[in-house]
Amino acid sequence: MLDLILEHTEIMWNRTGRSAVASTNMKNLLAAVNPEGKAVPSADYNKTIEIFNYCTSKLGKRCILGNNSLLHTENNTDYNINRAITEMSTKGNNTYYQTHVMTKDAHKGFDFDNLQTAIDHAASWGAMMVELPMGWDCEKDKEIETKDKTTCTEADSKSALLKAGRDKLKANIK
Repeated sequence: MLDLILEHTEIMWNRTGRSAVASTNMKNLLAAVNPEGKAVPSADYNKTIEIFNYCTSKLGKRCILGNNSLLHTENNTDYNINRAITEMSTKGNNTYYQTHVMTKDAHKGFDFDNLQTAIDHAASWGAMMVELPMGWDCEKDKEIETKDKTTCTEADSKSALLKAGRDKLKANIK
């Protein structure tokens, strides 16, 4: 039964996607994980560790565990996904983070400074890589093209500002 979970990374913590498809995705997830269709706890820390251990026992270093929406305000001290990932990292397993999405509207809460903080968190929690969001290289308040690629032009200067974070991540590669 757990073999089905391991085919898709984002369902490990019951991430069901956009609201338009969440109910269908949840139904499919429950059918794949639990033949009786009963609800699976969405934040069961021990169950998450059990699944992570299963993945690493079956796939070894090919099992890469992660969080697909890291915010700069998150921690890894509560019994949450970040703590579970950090626990696996301290055991020598490969981990990663994908950051929250960028937006031109600062009131929606994730900008370049937040990105730097999120990268620093991920690196200090043992991650070996961080996926940058679309628009990370945009100037503040610039419209972000999310359909194909970013059209922003600050990549060189902003990339230099991410060097410390990249160096921390590289140091975590096992």
